Amino acid sequence: MKQVAGLFQDVIAGIGNNTNCLMIGKILSYNNDNTATVEPMHCIPKQNKPYNPLICVPIGFFSLGGYSIKVKPSKGDLILLMFTDYDIDNLLIDGKSKKPNTDRTHALEDCIAIPLSINFLNNAFNATEDLVITKEGTNAYVKIKNNGDIILNSDRILLGENADKRILKEGTYSENTYIPEICKKVYGE
Repeated sequence: MKQVAGLFQDVIAGIGNNTNCLMIGKILSYNNDNTATVEPMHCIPKQNKPYNPLICVPIGFFSLGGYSIKVKPSKGDLILLMFTDYDIDNLLIDGKSKKPNTDRTHALEDCIAIPLSINFLNNAFNATEDLVITKEGTNAYVKIKNNGDIILNSDRILLGENADKRILKEGTYSENTYIPEICKKVYGE
């Protein structure tokens, strides 16, 4: 009887070890078709070997209610890897519902990358009630405050995609160098 119970435990453990749901991954390279080569940051269960990199993983982006935040991922970015219940080969062709191409379930090949900051790994937890969009390595950010106010912070702000005019912060010029000052006025050049 113990052998039968042990057999069932091994079968259940095997099923669980082969069911991929979510993993943390690191981007190794990014492709212009919005896919990436991603290294899973986990080892294969019971083998203690790293997974091979996953290639051509589609990268998702935040898009809801007609609004989108699109960012090109960088090498080394940590992301969440989500493994779909079924094969996504046919779905990726045109985005329409159809029968899966294979019987795969939760397979490594059917992965989608969700680009989220993994704050618990980088100790950069700065929760806020406002929506803040920042660019790492700069002082630039856009903040939409909880009350609806919008704050733009950058050394250079342009009006429009192909603008040749800048938005200036009130300040002073010294020998053709603009010295911004803390103020409440912003105006177009």
